[in-house]
Amino acid sequence: MCTSELWKDNTIVSCITVLYSLLFVNFSVCLRAVGGEVGATSALAPKIGPLGLSPKKVGEDIAKASQDWKGLRITVQLTIQNRQAQIAVIPSASSLIIKALKEPPRDRKKVKNSMYFC
Repeated sequence: MCTSELWKDNTIVSCITVLYSLLFVNFSVCLRAVGGEVGATSALAPKIGPLGLSPKKVGEDIAKASQDWKGLRITVQLTIQNRQAQIAVIPSASSLIIKALKEPPRDRKKVKNSMYFC
């Protein structure tokens, strides 16, 4: 099939329009993450890799955006448009309660069974 036949069938044109339309579509991905910590890139890669984002960079952005929730498990919503991720932190009710009690952040590797973090 030569290129002129492809243009007649509009297959190249339809592929270009599909790729062009993907640039302007908002994708939303929800993740659970520990606040203030860079998550494992192996967990982020299957979710955001197909969208053309670097899992390492997104993990660092999540850690930067969730510094207020250090040590707490939170839900993070990524809104992706034009290969740019905007991060919104959505805290759960339990993390809001723990933050209101002004509990000190815990080291997850050292403190295993805390009263509020079970």
